[in-house]
Amino acid sequence: MRKVLSICCVTVSVMIGIFLDYIAYRVSQNSTDSKLAILIFIPTFIVILWLGTFYDQLSVKDGKAVLKKRLRTTLRVVYTMSLLTVCAIWLWVIYKYTYYFGDIIASIKSAFD
Repeated sequence: MRKVLSICCVTVSVMIGIFLDYIAYRVSQNSTDSKLAILIFIPTFIVILWLGTFYDQLSVKDGKAVLKKRLRTTLRVVYTMSLLTVCAIWLWVIYKYTYYFGDIIASIKSAFD
């Protein structure tokens, strides 16, 4: 049961990551408002992090690995790559479409003038 649940945690987190990438694509095509997209992104990203924690807890029982080492490593790499991809795409979306970083850079420049 723990094996199935741990594999499901990684699978669901990858599917959520694909959903967040789709939302980022819609923001880049001006189909979705960037503020709404950020409001969707933040709690959904927290869910992805929780699923990674659940995977870590489910893949080990009483100090012994439930999954084989190769499968455990593969799932961890898939989860990490999905997480990094989502972070990179959303940093680009925030930079390009919300003007948040522009305000920060402008305030830093005005502080030194």
